[in-house]
Amino acid sequence: MLLKIRKKNKILTLLFLAISVAIKFTTALMVPFVLIYIYRNEKVFKRIIYCILSGISIIGFVILMYMPYYREMSIFTNMLVQGEKYCQSILAILIHILDYNVFKNINAIIIMEFIIYYITVTFKILLKEKIKLKEIFREINLILILFIFVVITNFHEWYIIWLIPTLFLQRKYMRYFIVSLTIVSLIYPIN
Repeated sequence: MLLKIRKKNKILTLLFLAISVAIKFTTALMVPFVLIYIYRNEKVFKRIIYCILSGISIIGFVILMYMPYYREMSIFTNMLVQGEKYCQSILAILIHILDYNVFKNINAIIIMEFIIYYITVTFKILLKEKIKLKEIFREINLILILFIFVVITNFHEWYIIWLIPTLFLQRKYMRYFIVSLTIVSLIYPIN
């Protein structure tokens, strides 16, 4: 995912990140961390500015990639409809156990807590003086685990593949956890 970062190919890196987001929106969760890593050697204030400008560039690239398909706003709103489908996930189990209104409230709280956690972790790393790739990957993995098992409403077993690239940079207990999740989700899929 990460290109070999040099000053001369940061634009290419931003373009490839935008392509990645356009193909699979989940990679948008990783974009801030990749940007932080790209600008890790800058002073904190410059890093923040460069990350914001790069983020805006990536959003612009993604919008440009979708422009040929734009006929009406539904191209963008249909992405949000996916979040209303509940099957093969922990949330799908909860929807059958709880009253629908109670479920919607719990789901809203879960999503807000995930967003708060995500923003907190992003700023924690962004504001550090020394940034290590291993630490970034550990945070990305935890965010992806929460996203896959707590936020996503329509789980597919292959989503766990998103965790594999960072597997070897994890602590030992986390490697076992990810491998166990993979095996369990393949053997006992949530129906």
